[in-house]
Amino acid sequence: MKIFALLSLLLGAVASYKYVIFVPNMANSQTQFCARVAEVLANGGHDVTMLFVTHLSDFKTDVKIPKGVKSYHLDAFIEGITKQSIEKEQAAMMFKETGLKDMPAMMAMFGRFGKMLQEGCRSVIRNKEFMKWLENEKFDVAYAYIYSTCPIGLIHAAKIPSWVWLNSGPLMDYVAETTGVPIIPSYVPPVMMESHDNVFRCGNPDFREELNDPSFPHTMDIGAKCPLVCFQH
Repeated sequence: MKIFALLSLLLGAVASYKYVIFVPNMANSQTQFCARVAEVLANGGHDVTMLFVTHLSDFKTDVKIPKGVKSYHLDAFIEGITKQSIEKEQAAMMFKETGLKDMPAMMAMFGRFGKMLQEGCRSVIRNKEFMKWLENEKFDVAYAYIYSTCPIGLIHAAKIPSWVWLNSGPLMDYVAETTGVPIIPSYVPPVMMESHDNVFRCGNPDFREELNDPSFPHTMDIGAKCPLVCFQH
């Protein structure tokens, strides 16, 4: 009986994996979505950590971390870009009809959002304490969000063996293009269907330069080999 109990414990340990979920901690909807994913994994007996990447210094989430789920909070603030400033820009055009004359302001807003993600990623890469923690945790699987390809580079740098590209909504166009998933506009309209081909690109700093590693692959090349893509219908 003791031997049987021991074998049961060993089998349970083998079946359990260590997960890390990169959380784009800038909107409650995104945080809540990641929390639900974490809860399902934790209920399955896995070791789960929610890695909160916070770009906005004044953003505070009220989403509760599921029972049994660990958390790690990572600051990636950019001076001058806050939740308040972004909401002010959005409010100026959210409830009115927009035309060509509004395009410069709209593109400037998107540009600041891109800068927030890009420069925030640069500060994360330079955070030696975090980079060491991510690698030393020896995660088995990572979940990467779609708003930036930064998590993909971090996953590769930390030598995490497998990962999932987690779309919190429909399959994002650039994710489909990168992984080779066909999108038929007449059947499944792409998220960015009305935009020009070059309008949406999730940029990030050059990992090769920041890590001083000439052999480090481009994040989109890593993305092309993604083992699993998840999205909502």
